[in-house]
Amino acid sequence: MVSTTQLGVLIALLLAAELLIRVIVNPRRYFSKILDKEEQEHIREFSHNYQSRALAVAGLGLALGSIILSSDFTNGQENNASINTVIFLIGVSIGLLIISNQTSTLTRTRQIFFALQKLTLDYGFLTLIVAIILFFETRAPSVGPILLISLVIIAGIRSVELGYTLYIDLKMWKRNSETRVGYLRKLV
Repeated sequence: MVSTTQLGVLIALLLAAELLIRVIVNPRRYFSKILDKEEQEHIREFSHNYQSRALAVAGLGLALGSIILSSDFTNGQENNASINTVIFLIGVSIGLLIISNQTSTLTRTRQIFFALQKLTLDYGFLTLIVAIILFFETRAPSVGPILLISLVIIAGIRSVELGYTLYIDLKMWKRNSETRVGYLRKLV
């Protein structure tokens, strides 16, 4: 079984890799200031929605963690290790969701903060789903496959969204290819 430290590092690496790919593909989009007032207002609305979602999902994670900790779920050493992993994943999820919530104050300044808010919300949600699946796998194995199917569907939707975002970024990248090299040199 994978250790909790390895899970935490894997989640952080996936999130960082996705953000880094976006920035490499279209640095101008993610590092430029958002000057258009209409775009700022549009981002503010989305950011507020993401902030609300982050708090709601974090509340769900706290409730699940409280239920696990307040009940006697540690019957054996083997189950204790899996419960510790579940609690760790819930903690990682809540941490990501808090980051998503707090990033909302910066989202109107640069696109990278808006992308970070969305990514931390998505990864926090996915991490909580994995924790729920692991929890039910140890306590009610018959529910595990149903939840696993939902995780696959959610991951599929997430992959399509990422693919579309990268497609849009690549289109903008090709259109701005002559200025991209100069812009990257200016950043370094």
